[in-house]
Amino acid sequence: MTLHNSTSAAFRESVALMVKLHDLMTIGDPDGAEADAIRDSMEQPWYAMNSAEQQLIRGLSTDLYRIGQSRTANGKPTSASLQDLQGRVASGDWHELLSLVRENELILSPERVAMLRGLAWANLQLFEPAIEFLQEAIRLSPGDKEARLLLLSCLVQAGRTDEAVRVAAESTDRSTLELATSM
Repeated sequence: MTLHNSTSAAFRESVALMVKLHDLMTIGDPDGAEADAIRDSMEQPWYAMNSAEQQLIRGLSTDLYRIGQSRTANGKPTSASLQDLQGRVASGDWHELLSLVRENELILSPERVAMLRGLAWANLQLFEPAIEFLQEAIRLSPGDKEARLLLLSCLVQAGRTDEAVRVAAESTDRSTLELATSM
């Protein structure tokens, strides 16, 4: 599946609605009037998207649903699967990376899955879903400095500067504490 960063307005609207619906579902109101209204507003952009965009939205829905679900890696990633993942990152093939992460999700650590998803969405210039996955990566691995830096960048790109300042302050506090305890 090839989809370029210059995605349609319908696709970008669907991404925003999907993230909004996910956020609503995480606070415990998946069947309320607001959730129904979001689902209804997703119908028109759905039919305006091409099949590659629809496939990516289906994947995003699945991936967002998995945030916060308890699981552990059920095996060890093969060197071939790790090379495939690294190759997709190196080549910037973000859509294929998302597909490979889904295929290997059960053998990768949950924090690695979240980080790779966040990285892919950030590089697709879709910062709201990237933020969701990066927050999950940090929740699962609080010391992950790369995830924190990427989260800061995404928050700024998304115009969420107050939140970026808070994350930066938390990161500074964490770094100061780590430095103090290592002395």
